[in-house]
Amino acid sequence: MQVPGQPTSRLLVMHSGRLKVSHESLNGQEQILRTVTDGDVVGERAFLTGHRPSDLVVALEDSRMCVFDHADLAALLGDYPDISQRMLRTLSDRLSSVERLLAAVTSSDVTARVAAYLLDLPGAYVDGAVDVELPMAKQEVARYLGTTPRR
Repeated sequence: MQVPGQPTSRLLVMHSGRLKVSHESLNGQEQILRTVTDGDVVGERAFLTGHRPSDLVVALEDSRMCVFDHADLAALLGDYPDISQRMLRTLSDRLSSVERLLAAVTSSDVTARVAAYLLDLPGAYVDGAVDVELPMAKQEVARYLGTTPRR
């Protein structure tokens, strides 16, 4: 688990499992920012800015990851600059995803929010249709999208 205000920043590189990245809003409610799965990274913002982490990261299931302390990662990036390029590509993809979600959330159409969210999830083709697994419980997805689940 990564806790807000942690004295050192760390970069987590997921190998397997699932993490939830959230933030506590001013009114004390959990605001889910995203889920992290195989191949994703967490903590790059704190690494790049030098600020302490501000998000809470919690494992949703058994997870395996590489954990890099700030100083170790800086040395690694010096030796292997292509890692930096991949990090920038990942951040660019995440920014595009957030922009799509923001556009959907600022419209009052809940269907558009759900559609934008589902389009960003990885899926597999099964019998001519796309099969998508929700990375968190339906109630948490609804909270992430700023709506409430139907029963």
